[in-house]
Amino acid sequence: MLAPLNFFATVSQLPEPVLSEKPGLVVWVSSNCRPTMTYHRDVIVKELMSHIHIDARGACHNNAPRFKSNYGIGLDKEYSKYKFALVMEN
Repeated sequence: MLAPLNFFATVSQLPEPVLSEKPGLVVWVSSNCRPTMTYHRDVIVKELMSHIHIDARGACHNNAPRFKSNYGIGLDKEYSKYKFALVMEN
């Protein structure tokens, strides 16, 4: 699937985030911890966690409280507190 023609023009007009206002460095949320079903992404994140601090807010390697949300509503505010979010598709 290709991005819409105006995607990059639209994104380039977004305000630059102020990273100093974001208290968290990296967040990862995953609740499917079965390595054979997730292409070992939990193993990759665990190794990365040995090098940098990552808030794991799902069932896998959980070291921070889960986000409080109502079926996804409000998650944008929770994620926006971090400089980076790890996203690994199946």
